[in-house]
Amino acid sequence: YFPEVPAPSWSNMWSGAIRLETYVTNPLLKAYFGDTSISLVFSLFAIALLVETDILFSIWATFLLFKFTGLFGKAFNWNKFVGYPWEWTQAIGAFIGYAIVALVAARRHLGRIWRHLIGREPLDDSGEIVSYRAAVLMIVASLALIIGWGVWTRMGWVASLLFFSLMLVIGFTSSKVRAEAGMPFGYWMPYYSMFFVTAIGGFAVFGSTGMLVATIASGFMCVACFFFIAPVQVEMMELGRHFKVRAKDIGHGLWLGLLGGLFLGGFGLLCWAYGFGADNLSTIWPYGQNWYFNNYRNAEMAIDRAFAADPTNLLTPATEPLNIVRNVEAKGVAIGVGVTGLLAALRSLFMWFPLHPLGYVLSTTYFMRGAWSIMLVAWLIRLVVLRIGGAHSIRKGLIPFCVGMFLACVVSIMLFDVVGFYLRSIGVTNIYSRMP
Repeated sequence: YFPEVPAPSWSNMWSGAIRLETYVTNPLLKAYFGDTSISLVFSLFAIALLVETDILFSIWATFLLFKFTGLFGKAFNWNKFVGYPWEWTQAIGAFIGYAIVALVAARRHLGRIWRHLIGREPLDDSGEIVSYRAAVLMIVASLALIIGWGVWTRMGWVASLLFFSLMLVIGFTSSKVRAEAGMPFGYWMPYYSMFFVTAIGGFAVFGSTGMLVATIASGFMCVACFFFIAPVQVEMMELGRHFKVRAKDIGHGLWLGLLGGLFLGGFGLLCWAYGFGADNLSTIWPYGQNWYFNNYRNAEMAIDRAFAADPTNLLTPATEPLNIVRNVEAKGVAIGVGVTGLLAALRSLFMWFPLHPLGYVLSTTYFMRGAWSIMLVAWLIRLVVLRIGGAHSIRKGLIPFCVGMFLACVVSIMLFDVVGFYLRSIGVTNIYSRMP
């Protein structure tokens, strides 16, 4: 036992995890390792081992490359630039850019669907969960409901349509990321998505109500696991196809899952929140998000100062929509879109280029601050197994092992939940609630 070597965290990527910046004294290294931790959570590790080797490399390597923004900010005094390194808005831009890349890649298929919709090309969609026409009508209906909701909340139909169109894009990109990399857990979506409204005008264009509603909606939808809904639906469709389940039955199952989550999961959460008091739950930050409104307050004070200076001209260069030079949030979004497009182009043009754009999409997120080490260890193990036994060893040995490990983690969660319910019933509140 060497006390100088920190003990790893086996169940939490944040609280109790090894904070790397505390083990270095050099200011540049502290800047590089800031907000970076090492952990090994077995349930996430089991999933990471199932991800393709080149994708795993791109995920952890791009994250470590992105961390150079902190080092460069300290070394070259780039921190003087407002918002540097624009990580939260880079995340928004990366998700938008990855959606654009996906649409470009699927342009021929989308073109065939469009020609089918206008009656110029017949397509057989009998094997789909819903027909192409029904899917388009559902998207149009959802956007119409969003516009109506925006008018009702006084957010404004333009701000509502733009903001929730971004939510639709994030859901789409999340589904693609989940399909390509099987990302588990949460916190890998754009955390402060209301910055998108700031990038396209903010208070000056959409007013205080538009910004407030965007902040509330972003705090509810973007900080944790809400955007897992779309990827899980896609996974259930693919599982149904794999096991040759009728398309109609898959659709019924998805609706039952949605209703069950709303009425059973939602009802259970409300019962606990009202029974114990949300502030008394072991995890209270989702129910007391005062911290999430700090950026809203700062923007509100900025627009107040602009109004005091010139009430007739609130739309300054710093708030002008999509002014990527002066508007801080627009600059970050543009960087995110540009870097994602560049990586996708390099990956397409040069077969030897090692970095997948998906790695950059995840590099700015909270999830990667604690999960990068899990991805690194999983990549090393897959690389060794591949070199020693080839692809056959991964298919016949590593994958069944990972599935068994994950199922063991799920069983342990269920077991400790039963124990926790019993202990709660006899008044014991200090119960084990870690993730294996």
